[in-house]
Amino acid sequence: PERQQLEFLIRADGAVEEKVTGVNGADCAAITAGIELTLGEIVWRDHTPDYYREESNPDQSEIQATS
Repeated sequence: PERQQLEFLIRADGAVEEKVTGVNGADCAAITAGIELTLGEIVWRDHTPDYYREESNPDQSEIQATS
């Protein structure tokens, strides 16, 4: 499995950019929700191609295949 990583860039104007890698689907939103609440208002959000990929949970795939 790919390594999950959060990267933060604090710009000179105080704005914070956040990048999530190694997470497929909308799980990235769940991972960063608490941090985003602490940081404040989200001004802009851009989803990477990973966001639009299906989550790669082997247990979930097995359940779907046997149903």
